[in-house]
Amino acid sequence: MKKFFMSLYIFILAFILYQLILGKNGLLEGYRLTKEAQALDKYISYLKIDNAKLKNNVEFLRKNPGDREELANKMGFFKDPVTQYRIVKEDDKPVFNISQSDSYLSDFVEANIKIETINKIRIYINIGFYTIVSLFILLIVFGGSRE
Repeated sequence: MKKFFMSLYIFILAFILYQLILGKNGLLEGYRLTKEAQALDKYISYLKIDNAKLKNNVEFLRKNPGDREELANKMGFFKDPVTQYRIVKEDDKPVFNISQSDSYLSDFVEANIKIETINKIRIYINIGFYTIVSLFILLIVFGGSRE
């Protein structure tokens, strides 16, 4: 009877420790959510910066119609059908950079891939944990000296 209660006690203790560390609201889940929230905050800040840049560009183009037409011509938009030849040098920069947030989005996607890898590792840890706990309980129940 002692062995039964001892194994029950160890199982309950192991289950509580499992829930604290690897459970649904455990330490690893909290760490993952913190990192995900930080990544989303960073992405949102980049989007706000891009949004401010785009608003400034729109206001500039609204106030300066001549520049708007010049920019449209540089980008390849013409009022009349025109044949235009443009010589592009290697050191030319893009005329109009719409947004850099796509690179930040790819960083966020890479972070999600890392989270998926961590979840796969977590599954293997769960299997190993339950295997060790069950073997330990079997050792307590069937092992040792018999009285």
